[in-house]
Amino acid sequence: MAPELRGIFPAMVTPFNRSGDIDEEGLRSEVQVLLSAEVHGLAICSSIGEGHTLALEETVEVSRIVIDEAGGKVPVITGILGDSTRAVIRAAKELGELDVAALLIAPVHYRYSPGELGHIDFYREIDRATRIPVIVDNVVPWNALSPKLLLSLEDVPQVIGVNQCTGGLSALAELIALNDRQLKIFSAHDDLLYPALSLGVVGAISAIAAVLPDLCLKLWHEVEIGDHEAARELHRRILPVWGVLNHPNLPARVKAAIELRGRRVGSARHPLLPVSANVRAEIDSALDQAGVLGRFS
Repeated sequence: MAPELRGIFPAMVTPFNRSGDIDEEGLRSEVQVLLSAEVHGLAICSSIGEGHTLALEETVEVSRIVIDEAGGKVPVITGILGDSTRAVIRAAKELGELDVAALLIAPVHYRYSPGELGHIDFYREIDRATRIPVIVDNVVPWNALSPKLLLSLEDVPQVIGVNQCTGGLSALAELIALNDRQLKIFSAHDDLLYPALSLGVVGAISAIAAVLPDLCLKLWHEVEIGDHEAARELHRRILPVWGVLNHPNLPARVKAAIELRGRRVGSARHPLLPVSANVRAEIDSALDQAGVLGRFS
């Protein structure tokens, strides 16, 4: 039976050692921390996981390690970031040897859009090449797929869902309204977790859940039981943290926040640079304001 893909899926960072290689011990530790928060699943090698910097063999290695450490407790979704159909299919075939629950595949990132027909054919070709379910990672602002275009992918068998970020809350609301539950709609709006859940997304695949898994899980629970007053209070605690993270150098800022919570994940890969002392102090203050500084390790 296929695992249920629903709930809070932290977009995990990829820990690196001082040489810039994958830190297996740090990666396994991060999996255990997130499992202890009782997350519903794990998303790896996405943009927050610096998937664009990972060679194919590294993406496979990270997937193997995380799947092994998760031990079947939660589903694992692996991201593929590529600018050619051929490269994405090659990665999908390599990952097909592992117990990956789904592939999180973004539209091409390079400057030139393939147009609507090209986007559709991109996912159709991937569908023909793999039997792993695909979630469209609609997070590329300069190459966003409209709700209507996304819903045209409903007849592509392996496309089972969308992780929606572009277009703001209005695009998310339109996608949910038009979807009629044909696709699983996740939210990647880190600052809008509460309203997204209230609108009816099936879950969230987001960076803020990697930094604040405890608060995000609590918020999920409060919405599930209908306690919107408690959910709004959690939203108010989460929002300032995302406010200091959502800037250029985002993966490095996310890693700094995680380390301020007591978890070793190392630096981002160059050309992303370690955060400055001033930025680190701002993140420290936001975590303190949220009441979580150093309290989840």
